[in-house]
Amino acid sequence: MKKIKIAALALLAGLSLGSCTDVLFDNVNPDKAHDITAKDGLPVVVFYAQQQVYDYSEYYIYLSQCLTTGGKSSIGSYSYKSEWEFLTMNRHPQWRRHFYDIGVNAKNLIDNAAKINSPNYELIARTIKLMSTQLCTDNFGDMPQSEAYMSNSPKYDTQASIYAWMLQECDDLIAMYEDDALVNCPTNQDISALDRVYHGDLSKWKGLVYAMKARILLRNIPNIDRSNAMCDKIIAAADAAINQWRSGDLLYGAWFGNEPRYKFDGGTNEQNAPWSEAQPIINSWESRKNMLDSAIPSKFFMIDCLGLLEPDSESKCGQYQNYQGYANDPRASLLMQAQNGPLSATSTNTVYKLRYLDNNIGMGSSFKAINYPKLHWGAYASGKDAYNPIFTMEELYFIKAEALYWKNDKVQACQLAKEATKWPCHQQNLSRWYRRLGYCL
Repeated sequence: MKKIKIAALALLAGLSLGSCTDVLFDNVNPDKAHDITAKDGLPVVVFYAQQQVYDYSEYYIYLSQCLTTGGKSSIGSYSYKSEWEFLTMNRHPQWRRHFYDIGVNAKNLIDNAAKINSPNYELIARTIKLMSTQLCTDNFGDMPQSEAYMSNSPKYDTQASIYAWMLQECDDLIAMYEDDALVNCPTNQDISALDRVYHGDLSKWKGLVYAMKARILLRNIPNIDRSNAMCDKIIAAADAAINQWRSGDLLYGAWFGNEPRYKFDGGTNEQNAPWSEAQPIINSWESRKNMLDSAIPSKFFMIDCLGLLEPDSESKCGQYQNYQGYANDPRASLLMQAQNGPLSATSTNTVYKLRYLDNNIGMGSSFKAINYPKLHWGAYASGKDAYNPIFTMEELYFIKAEALYWKNDKVQACQLAKEATKWPCHQQNLSRWYRRLGYCL
């Protein structure tokens, strides 16, 4: 009996002294990876960066009352598209997107980058985390930041402290991007095939940090600090981003911008742009498809924002004008396609126009959704070549224009705002030239 007890104690001691890693993954699903390398983690973080932008854009286009629907129901899973009633909705993806999809994966990517001494991964991961933090706090206000991932119940930081952290993070990242020992570290892994935005060009990612700094500083105007000194800081950050993104790409006297765009190959579900006709849903549950096939531009969007030309008495919508397009804002023709109106008893054809509705009044009995502009249109939403921008050059122009306005340079501010609306048109024309010259975009 004594020998049996000794043998049992010896066995127990052996088990207790064994390495935890020997049995750590014994009960892990063998069909799923229990750990990912930095090489595998970067594409995930970059993918969710563009998806986070879509999540917020999809909300705000309705909450700003730029899009409406043909119905008047106030109940449904997409309630903000009806009467902006959130209480009947059971899922808002933005919070999860920041803390889990981006936050957890970025943290793992940074940790794994340190293990292999490849700081290029960390630079991109922190840049995306910075952008996600800004989007999240602007939407939710106070939230966990300083103690996030330290416990299951981290404290909520004030939005003011989060903004202070973001500005410091901008400066820290800019310094890192300008550190040759990090950017050209001999142990940096080749990430050109992993980075679908800039193919590993860290100088272009630095442009996103400057762009974020300009957007963050802009929040000071007009209620916190609209001094000339603050305006100069905003302008300097915007200029730094603009110059970073357009360096080296001069074609026929015009700049071809390098704003961060996530491009899609086309295929099934997530292989398509989130704004495209494929209407992808991430993992079939953690996001919502776009509903541009049933969305209708609002009067506010068409008249007040885009400056739709020459309203008529029939349906108050602009017809195409030579050289001018449909609206004062040239982006109207890039965002939507005019459609034919309903046939009447006395007419077999009607005019193609950009029609619109007042918010939540519903369509007339003779109209259908197909009589309103096609919104699966343009670079963001049409075909397999569609892309999702993470930050646009035109926003930088608008940011700079706003700072110039509060600096009382209204003439230059107005001119720059006009240039902002023309930028996507210039890019579309230059894209055609590139294709003609045989370049692949």
